[in-house]
Amino acid sequence: MRIAAVAQSPAPSGNKEEALVSLDQFRQKLHAQFELAVARGATHLRIKSEELAAPFPGGGSASQHLSCCEMMLEEMRVGDVLVETLASDQEVHLTVRYVRTRRDCSGSRRWPRRL
Repeated sequence: MRIAAVAQSPAPSGNKEEALVSLDQFRQKLHAQFELAVARGATHLRIKSEELAAPFPGGGSASQHLSCCEMMLEEMRVGDVLVETLASDQEVHLTVRYVRTRRDCSGSRRWPRRL
């Protein structure tokens, strides 16, 4: 699933640090959150895209945020819920509730590894 282009994609800023953040880095951070949820015994994890992207260089930029949102959607499975979507001409914000299923709790590799 991909997010439709929001207005126009912003022009590259030329910031090399921003370009270094990849979808895999966002995915690794999300998987780290899954691992923490497992350690707490949680059955679900609610993640906001702006919180997931913020710690990365350029995480506040529209292009980085859009990449983070796309990765979050790619990681959704049956039972996960898109709780909130806020879109404007320049930005998209998502909140996703990732759910551990009964099978996940009994040893599936969905959490902590969802690959």
